Amino acid sequence: MAPISQFDYEPVNWEDYPATSTPLSSANLNKMDQAIYQLAAILNELTSHINDIEGLNESIEGDMKSYTRQAIAETLNQLASS
Repeated sequence: MAPISQFDYEPVNWEDYPATSTPLSSANLNKMDQAIYQLAAILNELTSHINDIEGLNESIEGDMKSYTRQAIAETLNQLASS
């Protein structure tokens, strides 16, 4: 698994109308749009890793149950033959 890169975002710090220092422009909207896209990609990658881990946990739990049943059966067989 490759490490997930850190995400940095510089907020626009919007000001209300009639201020002109934060114009509603394609540059500002595209900046937010790109940040949302990057965060969604990171979230999707994290979700994939979580699903992988949950699958491994289920597999381990199944293996443990199987191993425990087998160990109990072997112990009972040993006790019965003693």
